[in-house]
Amino acid sequence: NRTLGEIRAVLGKLGGTLAQVGSVQFLFKRRAVISVRVGSDPDSTQLLLIEAGVDDLSIQDDRILGYGLPNRFSVLQSELKVRGLELLDAQLAWVPKMILQVDATTRDKLIRLIERLAELADVGSVETNVDLG
Repeated sequence: NRTLGEIRAVLGKLGGTLAQVGSVQFLFKRRAVISVRVGSDPDSTQLLLIEAGVDDLSIQDDRILGYGLPNRFSVLQSELKVRGLELLDAQLAWVPKMILQVDATTRDKLIRLIERLAELADVGSVETNVDLG
């Protein structure tokens, strides 16, 4: 497979290794992730998200991220529209169960690796459980 060869080449050049299929999946949870604007009343926005069916929330800058079960992805989107919330983004994603902290050198190497992998034509997304902030 061409994509697998490209991934191996990037990993080899940047010091990474390819794990077995599913070997790190236990570190992540499949989630519906909905992003809306915080708005003028963040508490009301959070309440609307909860009423729509999200089971976890986080605020990031001017956005509120709502997390829900992947099998409710379409329902969540519909419920938010009914409640008048503008969706900034909606996706199914692998969300880390725990965020790891690393030193600046390791973080910079990881960022380069993620950028190179994301540039590959057939790679849809690259997920990590490392705090890149």
